[in-house]
Amino acid sequence: MLKDILTFGKDKAVSFLILTFINEKIKEYGEVKEVKLDSKNKNIYIQLYLKGESENVLMCLRGYEIICLDKEYFFYFKDISVSKLWIDKLIKNVIIPKYALGNKVLIPKKYEKIILLLNKG
Repeated sequence: MLKDILTFGKDKAVSFLILTFINEKIKEYGEVKEVKLDSKNKNIYIQLYLKGESENVLMCLRGYEIICLDKEYFFYFKDISVSKLWIDKLIKNVIIPKYALGNKVLIPKKYEKIILLLNKG
């Protein structure tokens, strides 16, 4: 029971951090409305509002983990899916190859300590 409460609190805090990080990157295109972190199953659910779209876009990152390579931390995910087909294709065919090669994203130093909470059970 206590572990579940602590996990829920951690998930909420890290979700807010992810929301803040993504919003810094996409403010020109829209904003993240909600992030739900499921650390038990290693999934992240993101609800986005994108300028020009009439409906929110839902994104799911499955099988995430934090990895360390050459003293740098990366956020890795096994799979991503997006509710809008054209955005799903854009992310998989353009954005990931350009910015997340190998399905991994460099974690900025200012977020490292907090994001490492994702690895703790």
